[in-house]
Amino acid sequence: MLANEGRADGPPLATTFSDVHKRRVDVGRRVGFRGVFHPWNIIEIRISGEEPRYYGLLISRESEYFSRLSKAAAAVETWQSQEIPIFEEAFRNGFGYGRATREFDELEELVRNAGELRKSDRILGVRLKGFRAVAEQMEWEAIGSFTTNWTPGATDFEALLASMKDREPFSFDEVDAPWTLVDLRIRIEKLAAERPPDLGKELPDLGRGYSGPEDEKLAAEVVDLYDAEVRRRQDYVLQTMKERLLELRIGLRQLLDLKDRQLSMQVEEFDYDVARMFSSGGMPDPDIILVEEGPPEETFAVRQFGATDVLVISYPPDAEVERDGRVVGRTPFVLSRVPVGQTVRLDFRLEGHVGTSAHAKAEITTEGFVRVQAVLRPE
Repeated sequence: MLANEGRADGPPLATTFSDVHKRRVDVGRRVGFRGVFHPWNIIEIRISGEEPRYYGLLISRESEYFSRLSKAAAAVETWQSQEIPIFEEAFRNGFGYGRATREFDELEELVRNAGELRKSDRILGVRLKGFRAVAEQMEWEAIGSFTTNWTPGATDFEALLASMKDREPFSFDEVDAPWTLVDLRIRIEKLAAERPPDLGKELPDLGRGYSGPEDEKLAAEVVDLYDAEVRRRQDYVLQTMKERLLELRIGLRQLLDLKDRQLSMQVEEFDYDVARMFSSGGMPDPDIILVEEGPPEETFAVRQFGATDVLVISYPPDAEVERDGRVVGRTPFVLSRVPVGQTVRLDFRLEGHVGTSAHAKAEITTEGFVRVQAVLRPE
């Protein structure tokens, strides 16, 4: 044990993350050390008749975790600067979609794996004394219910976890019904009117032929409509890839930019039940031995969750966006560190299209950001 100082009612005992991790500090002591609070692994414990308790995880800045994140961020940047231009050219030549989606899935898997905490990472558990002040602003993802040994009855367990959105791929399944050229034109025109394209709906297979009288002019019109819709869908696939890259970058940036803070804590008895709840939710089993110090309005938990990012997207992309009369970017882009609870109102403008507006409330979500999106229609 360390020197007999820094009791609960005294100043923090100057120590290190490693000292606390190795339990070199007596229970009941106040401790001060540097650590990084992970924002996407939080459990909420509800016991009948008591206020909810919130627990989170602290990581050492020297952990391998941050090295994995850096490698994943480099892979995303490579995709942004090198792979996207390659696939843009491939799409223009009518191929590359299957390879692009397959390789992008691999990139997303790499990022997900990098963002997962592992038992090999140096982790501490902490009771978030001030977290309740912002908990009601959050979107919670229910994981399950657990019964604990230390109190009767069931305990609700929820975790806040980052997630990625998947989109429907193209579908080239053949259809059985015969059609005329007029039918083909009507079908393609209906698909072309959908904004953005619904990639889950099939384009008709022109290679299967059609019934009805020959009409070269109409046939040429159908082919032109078909080709234009194929190009529109290809553009949209590239657009969604760029948006998903932004989503990946948001999540990685949020984690890589986490501050290595000087934290004030109080050491608790190790709680095996709380640790078991972390591991039951697929997270590492930490040493739950700390309680956050300070009033709720001043604690690092509140500061950590006081703002979120807003992903701004549109269809078509490259729209100019104004906020309160000031241009803030062209879609897609990210508004960073928007205060939680604030409503973001945006005006979208794009040449040849009718302007529109959209808004969203800044909240802490399971994705790690809020999305504001608009569809602009041709004039």
